[in-house]
Amino acid sequence: PHSYTGEDLLELSCHGNPDLANRILQVLLLSCRMANPGEFTLRAYLNGKLDLNQAEAVNDLIHAKASRAEKAALHQLQGHLSQALKNLLERISRLRMRCELAIDFSDQDLPLPEDSELRYELIQVLDTAKSLAATGQQGRLIREGIKICLSGAPNAGKSSLFNAFLKQNRALVTPHPGTTRDYLEESISLNGFPVVFYDTAGLRPNPDSIEAQGIAKSHQLMHSADLILYLIDATLPAELSLSGIDAELQKKILIVFTKMDLLPKTTPLPDKVIPCSSVTPDGLKHLSEAILNQLLQHDFSPEQALVTNTRQ
Repeated sequence: PHSYTGEDLLELSCHGNPDLANRILQVLLLSCRMANPGEFTLRAYLNGKLDLNQAEAVNDLIHAKASRAEKAALHQLQGHLSQALKNLLERISRLRMRCELAIDFSDQDLPLPEDSELRYELIQVLDTAKSLAATGQQGRLIREGIKICLSGAPNAGKSSLFNAFLKQNRALVTPHPGTTRDYLEESISLNGFPVVFYDTAGLRPNPDSIEAQGIAKSHQLMHSADLILYLIDATLPAELSLSGIDAELQKKILIVFTKMDLLPKTTPLPDKVIPCSSVTPDGLKHLSEAILNQLLQHDFSPEQALVTNTRQ
């Protein structure tokens, strides 16, 4: 019963000759069949070798897009979340049993539990549950990836920044405004966290009909993104006004001054503005730190339970 699935297991080992391996497989398939996707983990779950949280973690580990996602899935597979939920349920059960005993044996003059003590312990249980549920947002970002929309006026440096994060020339970069008409999407690992970047059409008034469709798509992506980087060309005089963007979007906007390599290092910056350069070696350092600080309020340790999906 010590196999992965809890079932009896026969393991055949042969050397790596493909023809020999295929012939062995042909013989086995006379009386066996190939496993379905996820079937070993399903059998492990049905046989009590894994609980549902751990079974989900196997899938998360297979599809992890970055090292932090792998680490989170591995922690869950090792049972950190399951143990935290088990402890929570045990505390609730103890409280419930104390109340039920007081009701069932109320005619026997047994000492009743103190209301203040019960209330205190119940508040502790609720605080633990809320704290665990609060990790859901961070868990989702680690599991599914952080969606970041690059926004701003034409020629603000969105495509250059997109390429700089990807470390390849994925988007066309020209001095002509409005080069990006449709959006581009790519995934990377940013300090171990999975991130999906969207390079969008520049926002400006009175666009032509084709550009207007791209701008409409830009607004859709801004609403669905976890974070918006609103880019402003630092070499041009501009007001830091977001009056044209609704209040809900403004809550998830970071204002970024691009092309800082073209300005003297002593150039003063407005408050809450992040400087960056797409061409200097450390030009993305401050921006990368700001992105993670904005979305991931704290790191997780190997012992920390982390909620990673809606079911949990």
